[in-house]
Formats: sequence, C-alpha cells, structure tokens
Amino acid sequence: MEGIAIGAAGAAAGLLLIAVFRTVDRAFRPLDGSPVLKAGLGGVGIGLVALVAGEETLFSGESELESLLQHPGAESVATLAVIVAGKIVAISLCMATGFRGGRIFPVVFIGGTLGLAIHQAFTSVPLPVAAASGMAGAAMTILRLPIFVILFISFFGGPLLVPVVVLAAVTAYIFVFDKPELTGSPPESQTTAEGRDLGEPRATQPA
Repeated sequence: MEGIAIGAAGAAAGLLLIAVFRTVDRAFRPLDGSPVLKAGLGGVGIGLVALVAGEETLFSGESELESLLQHPGAESVATLAVIVAGKIVAISLCMATGFRGGRIFPVVFIGGTLGLAIHQAFTSVPLPVAAASGMAGAAMTILRLPIFVILFISFFGGPLLVPVVVLAAVTAYIFVFDKPELTGSPPESQTTAEGRDLGEPRATQPA
C-alpha cells in the first residue's frame, strides 16, 4: 500500500513541475528575441534557488540524491520539502531559459527526495520502498512509459523492489495518463518551418 500512496505523491510532484514550468516558460517568452539576456536571468534565478534551497538543487541530481539517501536523517522533513520545491523551480528555469541537459534524472531526484521526506515523516515506511516509489511516480509524469519506468527504477532499486515499483508506476500512470505533458501551453504551441513545436521544452537541467 505504501508504494501506491507514494507513487501517487510522486506523480503529484511531477504534475506540479509541469505546471510550474509552463508558468515560468510563459513568463520568459517575451525574451525569446534576447537569448543572452534570457539565459542570464535564468542563471541568476537558478543561483538564487541554490542559495535558498541548497546546492542539492543544482545539476542533474543523480549524485545529490545518492548523497541524501546515504545519509537519511541528515536533513529535516521541512528541509527536504524545500529542496524538492527548489528543484522544481530550478528545472523549470533551466528548461525555460535555454540551459541544455536531460530531464529524467532531475525528475527522479524530485521523486527520490520526496520519498526520503515521507520515510522520515513516517518511519514505518522503509527507505528503499519510499525512495523507489517516489522515483517511479515522478518519472512516470515525464515519460508516460510504464514498462520503461519499471525497468529503469528497478535497475537502481534491485529485484526485491520490483513489486513495489510496479505498484507505484501503475498508480502514477493511472493518475497522469490523461494529464498535460511537460510541454508548453497548448494555446501557445506553434510549428516552425522546421516542424518544431514551439511549445516543446527547449532545454533542461544540465546532466
């Protein structure tokens, strides 16, 4: 049951990321003709997020998540919540202002950190279960590929966590399959001469 609940929580965090990105992307659209200024403002914003929420919000989050999971209890639940919120804002700024990189690991970081926070708030939930469920739920909002998400998260969690990952991933997919994806707002989407959707996120957090 923990996998179902935490998978849904991870999906909710992923949907929050989508909503925040769309808002930030719209705010920066007027600067499309000034890419240097746009990237500069984005960089300043990312730096401010790191100052407020911690340096864990920088980069792809792979090594940062590993560090957090290796030292459970080092950060309070409130601090972990701030890190999750900061990471959502930082990724949104990266994608909206032209920074290149992957989006999978940053989203996995969000889900894993959320799972860690839930583990610390409800100590009866084992950390591996909480982290894997959160990662699967958050990743599903971005990928919408249940089989891939199950295999991807199970690779990190190990075979014993496969049933939990399946529950979390399926729950998240049911939760998000008909929800907006990580793209720009549909009304603003236009196609360029090259066939590229202007609503598509142009960049993500450096991996």
